[in-house]
Amino acid sequence: MRLFVVASIIGLAIAATAVAGVSPNSRLIRAPERDGAVFSSIWLRGEAVYQNWDNADVFELRPTFALPLLDEQVELGARWGLRHVNPDRGDSETGLTNIDLWGKFQVLDAPLLLSVGGIVTLPVGSDDVERDVFRLGAFGATRYYVNSDFALIGNVSLRHNADLNGADGKIQFGLGGGLIYQVIPELNITGELNLETKQFDNFDNYIAVTGGVEYLLADNLSLQGGLTVGLDDDAPDFELIGGVNFKF
Repeated sequence: MRLFVVASIIGLAIAATAVAGVSPNSRLIRAPERDGAVFSSIWLRGEAVYQNWDNADVFELRPTFALPLLDEQVELGARWGLRHVNPDRGDSETGLTNIDLWGKFQVLDAPLLLSVGGIVTLPVGSDDVERDVFRLGAFGATRYYVNSDFALIGNVSLRHNADLNGADGKIQFGLGGGLIYQVIPELNITGELNLETKQFDNFDNYIAVTGGVEYLLADNLSLQGGLTVGLDDDAPDFELIGGVNFKF
């Protein structure tokens, strides 16, 4: 009987160790596709976003969907939104945003995960709430596990922006880095810094820092939220993000 109890305890400890740590399904708040990891199952995030700009307030409901394929080596995803813009002057506008579609392939596995991919933005949204242009880009992303509870994430990207109302579209360079740290099995904290060069002539760069938390309610359900502070004029002054992550 004692042998059975000891064996059971060891078995439970091994099982707990196997599931502990930062999951590949835990992502940074911004651009979850730019990560060396691939989701282990179908993943859906629903977000509510508030942005404060110099001349407007913006509210958005934003679903993001991702699907793993080929034994979790390939990830396909999509993102779109419903946006309400309330300018300081003039009438408010509500409409759909453009659609982002991406695919990526994981070329290296743990402890250093490396993925390469491409993303296309389809200009199907309302030009009252969105810069309604076609975009085509490529990216590389990494995830390195310092240990099971601490993951470092980085990405580099290039994106071509089509012209916008007479403003010449630029080839945009992006660089980002962040971390996910598991404080306790139910709680992750995240931090990230993202930089993108200007999208069009006479526009500004995008630079922003984001901090957030993810609370796991169950193996397939978590709450995630965060705060973004803009450091250049093409980023909002600040942004509040709250969401729910589902894994199917």
